Amino acid sequence: MVGGALVAGVGGTIGVLRFSGFPAWRFPDWAPAALRGTATALAGLAFVGALMLVTGLALAAPRVADAYAQLAPDVLSGVGVTVLALAYLPNALLAGVSWALGPGVAVGTAGSSPFVTHAPDQPSSFPLLTAFPVAAPPVWALAVFVLPVAVGLLAGFALRRVAGVHHFAAAVATALLTTLVVTTLAALAGGRLAAGPFDPVRLPVELVVPSVLLWVGVPVVLVALFRPAVAPPEPEPEPEPEPPVTSVPAPRDAGDEPAPEPAPERAAPLRIARRLPAVTERVARHWPWPRRPAAAPPVLPQQRGPQTVAELVAQREREAAEHPAADDPTP
Repeated sequence: MVGGALVAGVGGTIGVLRFSGFPAWRFPDWAPAALRGTATALAGLAFVGALMLVTGLALAAPRVADAYAQLAPDVLSGVGVTVLALAYLPNALLAGVSWALGPGVAVGTAGSSPFVTHAPDQPSSFPLLTAFPVAAPPVWALAVFVLPVAVGLLAGFALRRVAGVHHFAAAVATALLTTLVVTTLAALAGGRLAAGPFDPVRLPVELVVPSVLLWVGVPVVLVALFRPAVAPPEPEPEPEPEPPVTSVPAPRDAGDEPAPEPAPERAAPLRIARRLPAVTERVARHWPWPRRPAAAPPVLPQQRGPQTVAELVAQREREAAEHPAADDPTP
């Protein structure tokens, strides 16, 4: 029922966001630095868990060989057991992280931590479980707490390089995010393991939370808190203004006349209008469009002579009026 509700809720949320658009979220300025610090802390804790697992397998090498001889006598069975062990490798890494932080790990009735160990009633035939300690931890096992502290310091220095002025808020966010992720993974790593003396596998979540905050979160916050103050850059001195330069005319004799100013250069006249008809005629001659026939000159009406005697007399009178000197017989 919970799984179906989660699937339906995720699908409905995606549909609403696709229909109405994603809201305009704005992350705070310290969020990128906090994410970088959290990634550094988680990578460091993963390395610590891998180191604990490899050390336990190396110390229990004879028991690992006996487990393979008992559980997988032939090659194919050995390959199958190895693949199964690789599938449980993330759980084993988280168990190593929990052991290095102090809460330890419990497998059935057995339990182990840097402080105390309860050996199992019978040895396990699974190779990963053979790395479980069976003897009391030595005194120097408490030095393992240096590893998570070093992880916290490394995350603090990585955060301080990019946090800017929000280094303290980024450090607190890094500590809380790292604790949340490690606690969630520790809760998911435990569970039932068949039905026998090795059931269940449990990582004490109630102890993992304060352990992560103490060994990882406190160093991160301290590194950010004791960040050296950066002196503001000194302002550059402003250059002194130069005195204005006044031009003093050179003395000249009384007979000297000032040199005439050069006349401004005039641009050459454009000859486009002059050459435009020739260019247009050349383009019209070579262009393949149909040419229009030249327009015929207008036909002027022909002048006709006088047809009657009255018209002839009127014409003579007009000519005499226009040329009076020619008709005057006086010299």
